[in-house]
Amino acid sequence: MKSKKITAVMLGAGSFLVIIILILIVLCMNKEEESVYKETAVEYGNLSVGITESSSIDVGSVTQTFSLDISALIKEESSDGQTQSSGQQGIMEQYMIGQFSVGGSSISYSSQSAEVSVEEVMVSVGEEITEGDLLLKLTQESVEEIRSQLEEDFAEAQADLNAIETEQKSSKVSAAQNYNSSIVYGEYAGSEYTEAIKEAQEEAEEKQESLEKAQEELTQYTQELTALTEEYNTAVVYCTNIKETLENMDKISQPAWYLSLEETRQTAQETVDNLLEEKERLEESITTSTNEVETFTDELAKAQRELELVKLTAQQTYDLRMLASNTAQENYDITIGYLEEEAKEEEKAYNSAKEKLEEFDSVISEYGIYSEYDGVITEVSVEAGDAVTTDTAILTLYNADDITMEVTLEESSAQEVAIGDAVNISLTAYPDTVYNGTVAEIGDAQYDTSTGTVYYTVTVKVEGKATDFYQGMTGEVTFITKEMKEVTYVSNRAITREGINSYVKIKEENGNIIKKEVKTGFSDGANVEITEGLTKGDVVLIESKVGDK
Repeated sequence: MKSKKITAVMLGAGSFLVIIILILIVLCMNKEEESVYKETAVEYGNLSVGITESSSIDVGSVTQTFSLDISALIKEESSDGQTQSSGQQGIMEQYMIGQFSVGGSSISYSSQSAEVSVEEVMVSVGEEITEGDLLLKLTQESVEEIRSQLEEDFAEAQADLNAIETEQKSSKVSAAQNYNSSIVYGEYAGSEYTEAIKEAQEEAEEKQESLEKAQEELTQYTQELTALTEEYNTAVVYCTNIKETLENMDKISQPAWYLSLEETRQTAQETVDNLLEEKERLEESITTSTNEVETFTDELAKAQRELELVKLTAQQTYDLRMLASNTAQENYDITIGYLEEEAKEEEKAYNSAKEKLEEFDSVISEYGIYSEYDGVITEVSVEAGDAVTTDTAILTLYNADDITMEVTLEESSAQEVAIGDAVNISLTAYPDTVYNGTVAEIGDAQYDTSTGTVYYTVTVKVEGKATDFYQGMTGEVTFITKEMKEVTYVSNRAITREGINSYVKIKEENGNIIKKEVKTGFSDGANVEITEGLTKGDVVLIESKVGDK
């Protein structure tokens, strides 16, 4: 009986719960939703998307140095090893080797360091200064000593410049004369060449003729001697035979024949003697002719060597004169260029001395050194009694022109970033302002052993008013990977989509709310580009629903 009561109670409770649920469902179905609208204007500008990372502001520091050049000029002259030739021959020698002699020394200037003394330091660490504030007071004695030296340098440089300008007028005249002489020598270089070898050629030809004549005589004498020798030998044999016949003949028995043969022998002997004399004469002539041939051969060889030497020398002279003639304009231009460069050096020294004096007077006013920057001093590097020279550090302060943010990017993100890329910067302190920046540096790849990832440190230079930024301010840096410039856009929340069509809601003058079709384009996630249907300044509605019983 008790069990049945419990079951009845449970069934009753369950029925009650079902009734309650049904009532709630009916109430929900009958609940009405009310639309609430917020107006938003159509904007015109840039839309972009990119990689966003957190970072903080780093304000750099700047050191003001004593940048004024107070060094004294020292003039130095050094020999360039060239000598000045004189006369027309000297001019030609210069041109034949392709040079102009424009002087025996070169001039250069070096600097000798100088210093001024600090009398009093007018600022301290932690002090905020502005450009033009007095930093240091210098001793009057050291300032006037430097200025006196600078005045001296200026006067000397001015005198040197005047002297070089005067000297170079005559140098340019000489260069023009050298040019003209080179052209003239080039015009008759061919005739000079022909004339130079003519005499040596004639001498060689004369020696050749003498040698040929001597050789002809030697040949003739040799031939005559050969013929005469044969005749002589024949006569000797004939004479010997007669002599032998006489020796074997009986004078007594054949006196007439003997006398006849004796006369013949005597005649034959006379012939032999005459032929011998003629033979000896021819041999002497041959000896003389042989000596003459040897002499004329030597003389011809010498004359031919002399001719070749003359040809070589004449050719070299011709080539050099033609080279000088062909390069006369170039050499002239080089000489004038050298002279002008020399004048420029003097003018440079003059201008340097003048500028140093003028800058000294403009920078050191009333024996003081003044601030070149605005900022807060972090370090003062000099004190009273110190000597200050060019490039001496005076003080260090925060540099409002060197504001950067560093961001760490993984390798995949870093590949989309390049030096010079534009970035958008949002600072926590200024949530409604977007600052611009550029990628200034991308560090080397680093490897994180704990995560096994490669990353890069990217430095961004921040642009904007320096007074807006302080050391350590936090914010976000967005590296722009895609950007649409100068487009019309509206909040994504103002767009409703039906199928492939997009609409916005507009309130008419009578208060009616209507839909208007628009065409959309690029979106950065918060806003969307409107390519057709709206213009800058149009007001559209962002709709939201609120429930009402």
